[in-house]
Amino acid sequence: MVLFCLLFIAALVNADVSAKAAYFNLTKTWTAPMPALPITVDAASYITSNWHTSSIYASEDISFIRDPIDTNSTSVVMKVDYPAGSYAPIGTKNGNNGVKGGAEFFSRPNGKKEYNTGLLSYDVAFGSNFNWVKGGKLPGIYGGKVGPGCSGGEKATGANCFSVRMMWRAKGAGEAYAYIPTSKSLCSEKQVLCHGSYGTSFSRGVFSFSVMKWSHIEIYVKANSGNNTNGILKVWQDDSLVIDQQNIKFRANENLGVSSLMFSTFFGGGSTSYATPVNTSSYFRNFQLSIGNTPSLNNTPNSTLNNTSIPNGTSSSIEDSAAVSLYTSSLYYYFVLLVVLYQLFA
Repeated sequence: MVLFCLLFIAALVNADVSAKAAYFNLTKTWTAPMPALPITVDAASYITSNWHTSSIYASEDISFIRDPIDTNSTSVVMKVDYPAGSYAPIGTKNGNNGVKGGAEFFSRPNGKKEYNTGLLSYDVAFGSNFNWVKGGKLPGIYGGKVGPGCSGGEKATGANCFSVRMMWRAKGAGEAYAYIPTSKSLCSEKQVLCHGSYGTSFSRGVFSFSVMKWSHIEIYVKANSGNNTNGILKVWQDDSLVIDQQNIKFRANENLGVSSLMFSTFFGGGSTSYATPVNTSSYFRNFQLSIGNTPSLNNTPNSTLNNTSIPNGTSSSIEDSAAVSLYTSSLYYYFVLLVVLYQLFA
């Protein structure tokens, strides 16, 4: 009876966490496991054993420690170090003599399968001495076969891959940073900055990051149908919709889809002007990737997809509905949890 109740409670908690994914009809959710105790040596072994990846760049910069932000918590979080002088992986590859810093790997919990839609969520925080310099990368969603493309200046052709990561910029300004096929019309939009063969910035400075504070990030990608320009990118920070970009082309055909969590964090930028001047760190927890083959955008009414222009930090009607759904389901699950606990200990 006790075991049954504990398993039931675990199922309720998981259902609660996945409520937004359920709202968007994402049928599979993977929650990245975290160790029960800190791991300060060879944390890479834990990741390769539990996070569906086999190769990690700069694995020596990853560890698992007690939460340094919420000092009342005893939970374990991931710590990523950036040694002074470090910047993008290109700084240490191809014969360059740079300093390794940050980390990069791809998690594929669904094997080689790819999907039309993905939702990635996680929490990120930055150390007290974090110097933003000119910018740096944070984890995101990757589409297609894992390889050298769609980062580091390797263009997205529409047939090889796509990626959507978060970035911090100078003074902690935030943005979404995507390697996708671009067009003149996309690059002319007010909140879009195209960078040639590099990525495309969305909504730079609409939100921001702070040191020693957890920030909850959610990235929603709905790939376009066929060769159409009707994909969607949404980003929430702490449950406020901060990016709502319509009419994106992620791919040239539907053979390409969401495949991976792209864990990618480093200073840069591909030059020493981005390098961190001090030894510093960031922290991560609560990674969750949800995916699904939602209906073709061609067959979905525009009223459910194309929201009106959204002011900075506020939600449109569809996000409000999702929030109500999440809140309602949370109340229900916690009520049932209380009933189960009462029956267990009465």
